[in-house]
Amino acid sequence: MREPRRLRFDVTTAVDSETPQSVAAWLFTPPKARVSAATRLVVCLPGGTYDKRYYHMVIPGHPGYSMAEHLADAGHVVLSVDHWGMGDSTRPQRASDITAERVAAANHAVTAEALRRLERGLLDPKVPPIVGPLSVGVGHSMGGMLTVVQQAAHRSHAQIAILGKSMLKIDRTDFVGAGRTPEAIDYGDYYKPDRANLRRVFYWEDVPEAVIAADTDAEVETPGTLVARTNSSDVATEAAKAVDVPVFLGLGERDTAPRPYDEPRYYPASPDITLFLLPRSAHCHNFASTRTRLWDRLAAWIPTVVV
Repeated sequence: MREPRRLRFDVTTAVDSETPQSVAAWLFTPPKARVSAATRLVVCLPGGTYDKRYYHMVIPGHPGYSMAEHLADAGHVVLSVDHWGMGDSTRPQRASDITAERVAAANHAVTAEALRRLERGLLDPKVPPIVGPLSVGVGHSMGGMLTVVQQAAHRSHAQIAILGKSMLKIDRTDFVGAGRTPEAIDYGDYYKPDRANLRRVFYWEDVPEAVIAADTDAEVETPGTLVARTNSSDVATEAAKAVDVPVFLGLGERDTAPRPYDEPRYYPASPDITLFLLPRSAHCHNFASTRTRLWDRLAAWIPTVVV
């Protein structure tokens, strides 16, 4: 397993802040021989309580939990991003300033700057300039909601992959507790739930205990505003209607979508929709024993899309 390159992007203007704000990211580059016209910039956005490590988990004694490396080895330049206000990215003075729209604007700024550097050969010394580079937005769970909001508002990407995120309101009591509605919960400025209550939702039964423990240790606080939006009845349903690029929908066998075959209808403007269901996987696909099936399917899908 190789070390990612650590990058930081200025998003002060994007989030309309009076103080400097930045977004942290890890960069993974493909082998030089794999760089081609099909190479894409893949921007990976994590879900709630996760940071950029969701796409690159280093677990002693348990190799093979890096989706970012897997996609880089397939020939793509991969950015795993910490949302503004989370992980190693900066936080504003007021947590209430962190809205889905501002986070999406920050992630768009990161995407645009990374594409600019990629075209000029300035993103990484190991990657030659790529003429007219295109990006793919990949978002898991809350990151899927934010990817949809970003795409609708900024048209950042040539294609997007939404993983483990329904455009329907979350209606599982596993997430919010029996007898409670998501809208009735006060998530506070920053939210960090007890992962023990989410075990069945997050992991299939065959996930090793050491992997679950490592993932639990990596949990981060999530702005309450983003959790509330992710669990709301609106989610990003209206934004999804404006997505007019190819969409890959990836869901686990046990996931947040109550009716997975209904999901494509939330993207009526998309000309090309792929639905993939990952067997023996709960919500956190990247820890499933079958995870590479999803990674391989996504890697195969990216270059087949005509843009």
